Amino acid sequence: MILFLLFLVLLVLGIVYFIKSKKNNEPNDKAKKTLMASLVFFVLFVIRCVSVDAFMMLGFISFVLGIGYFVYCLFKKQPKKKAICMILAGFFIFGYAGCISDSEPTESSPEVSTTEKVEKTKKVEKVEVADLRNTDAQAWCDQNGFKLSKEEDFSDNVAEGGFISQSPAAGTKLEKGSTVTVHYSKGKEPTMEDKNALAKAESYSSMMHMSRSAIYDQLTSSYGEKFTAEEAQYAVDNLPQ
Repeated sequence: MILFLLFLVLLVLGIVYFIKSKKNNEPNDKAKKTLMASLVFFVLFVIRCVSVDAFMMLGFISFVLGIGYFVYCLFKKQPKKKAICMILAGFFIFGYAGCISDSEPTESSPEVSTTEKVEKTKKVEKVEVADLRNTDAQAWCDQNGFKLSKEEDFSDNVAEGGFISQSPAAGTKLEKGSTVTVHYSKGKEPTMEDKNALAKAESYSSMMHMSRSAIYDQLTSSYGEKFTAEEAQYAVDNLPQ
């Protein structure tokens, strides 16, 4: 902010000197020097905005060059005004950059609450999964801190609604909060004839409003659809209510 204010002040003074010299038909050397100084402060302001480290490095370089030039002037017995200005400018820039760096807040990691620290250091409890074949799976999962996922699959060996398998298997140690998947039977997978019988049964039910017993008789009749008793029974059992 200081650099920008200095830039504005010198810019205004340079413009005033330039206008004044034009009105009085005087040399505008003073205006040129003032405007050049304002340009220097503007460049310093831009560098400071881009990177404080780069701004600090610029001050350090200016300070070192100023000392080198001062020593050179001593040996050559030349005026040392420019060297002193370089040293002072470098010292000012380096010191100012250091003040900026110290005053800027450093990012700190958010504090972790005591509860979160305890949770992180505490080992996750593992529980042995029970055999859910003859157990209420939902009740067991609720009591032991597990999530239950129910899946239905066709099975030729397990009756509809019966237990097929579970994942992970019984006896596996699992962290609390994990998911236990239990597979239940949807009964035997219907054959193509079963599906055809069901389609016919749905047609008789919706279009002719026949009773289930009448549909069964029609499906198994030798004068009707000629389905087997098993196929007709599957169709009647799976008709929409």
